[in-house]
Amino acid sequence: MEFEIGTFFMGMMIVVGGVLMVRYYKEISDNFVNGISSYDKVRLWGLGVTIFGLLFAFNIVQWLLVTLIKMFIPNI
Repeated sequence: MEFEIGTFFMGMMIVVGGVLMVRYYKEISDNFVNGISSYDKVRLWGLGVTIFGLLFAFNIVQWLLVTLIKMFIPNI
């Protein structure tokens, strides 16, 4: 896998979205989820989105998918 600038910027946009979820978790919970009972859930999802964005930005997600596919279908 090689570095691609488009994938990097897309990953950084995902990271920004995750950081905004962590930053504004109360507003998101109050308006879109069940309120105070889901504050921690929204922050956890935001952290997960941020980590996924970092992995996506550096092509680690694509590398893992290719590795898993080659493990199950070795002829590709």
